[in-house]
Amino acid sequence: MSDGESILVWNTRDPLRGRTAAEFEAALREKLAGRVEQAWLFGSWGTPDFGHDSDIDVMLVVNTDKPFLERARDYFGTMDPSPGFWSSAVASMKRVR
Repeated sequence: MSDGESILVWNTRDPLRGRTAAEFEAALREKLAGRVEQAWLFGSWGTPDFGHDSDIDVMLVVNTDKPFLERARDYFGTMDPSPGFWSSAVASMKRVR
């Protein structure tokens, strides 16, 4: 590494992918219309703590007979362009009770 070359990279992540909060919520409503009974945003969303390091926590209320681990697959790609993360998260879940 040459002098003046930094190994640190500034976090340029944008959890809203260029949208305003209102635009994000409208897009989420549109994508979930007729598919869920309720959708809740929680965590740092809507607080002063929400920023470029934040994730977006969403809870969906759905009337379904599908087993728990199969339910999330219906919503892969709803807002996240990388469903591989969710496939991995669901596949690695282990019931302990």
